[in-house]
Formats: sequence, structure tokens, C-alpha cells
Amino acid sequence: MVKVVEDLIRAYVYDDVDGMSACLHDSVEYTEKPSGLVVQYRDPMIEHWMKWKNALPDLRGKLLHVFKSGDHIAVETRWSGHMQPEFLKHIDEADEDHDEEDEDEG
Repeated sequence: MVKVVEDLIRAYVYDDVDGMSACLHDSVEYTEKPSGLVVQYRDPMIEHWMKWKNALPDLRGKLLHVFKSGDHIAVETRWSGHMQPEFLKHIDEADEDHDEEDEDEG
């Protein structure tokens, strides 16, 4: 199982979509604990990851821990890279939209 995770991270770092796809089950579920985002199924997961890769083209990952229980696996990875300014602008716009929604509700 650890080898599959290592292969997946390597494929991601090197923009190898076929390699990522080969490592993932069709019904994979991906949860980002910091954001609470949940992505289900292989293709949407790869699309989501490639958006991050576009935002951080020099992204590198280091596998820290892999935890396995039954059919589930949790991975702790340290990522490093530089975010592109275009992506930061998108985040700022999303924050402004969110602030406007809060004002409408308040």
C-alpha cells in the first residue's frame, strides 16, 4: 500500500495523469482535512489535484506517514512550492464573494 501512495505522489509531482489514474480506484474518496473538502471518484479527484498543480507548478511532496485500516488509507504529506499570483487573485475574489454573502445574511 505504501508503494502505491509513493507512486501516486510521484505521478502527481511529475504531472503524470495516467500514472495517477493507475494508482486510484474508480470510487476513491479524497478528504482534505484542513479545508473539509471531499472529492469522490477518480476523475474528479485528478481534476481537483491538477488545479492545485496549476496553482503551484513547482509543487513537491514528501510522504511522512501512511496509516491503513481495512479498506481505508490516510496519508500525511508535507508539500512545498510557490503559488502563482493568478491563483491568489482567484482566492481574493472568492473571499470577497464570501464576505458579501455574510453581509447579506447579517
